[in-house]
Amino acid sequence: MPGEDPNKGWNRASVQYRSRGPYKPSVKVEDLVMPNGLGNFRMLWTCMLMAGMMTVLYVWIPLMFLNVFVPISGVTYAAALGGMLLGLTAFLYIAGTRETRRDRDLATRL
Repeated sequence: MPGEDPNKGWNRASVQYRSRGPYKPSVKVEDLVMPNGLGNFRMLWTCMLMAGMMTVLYVWIPLMFLNVFVPISGVTYAAALGGMLLGLTAFLYIAGTRETRRDRDLATRL
């Protein structure tokens, strides 16, 4: 276009003549792995907190609505909430440790 600077934007010589080399970022193996500093107790605590939130969202609220139509005893209510809390905690912990192990294996292959 008339009046444009010939060295800016798409008018640069490196763009017009495709003379620029390919861009290779300096990515190390450590950059590709998620932080795995969670120890066993800390990871268990984090999984229990997340399982607690999931239990409230996905078990406690539906049980409240179900309790309106079908009377649920207190023992059944507590067993359902406690069982799901323990089950979700175990599931998240096992899945998290497995995924961390897979990430470490992937990092060694890269």
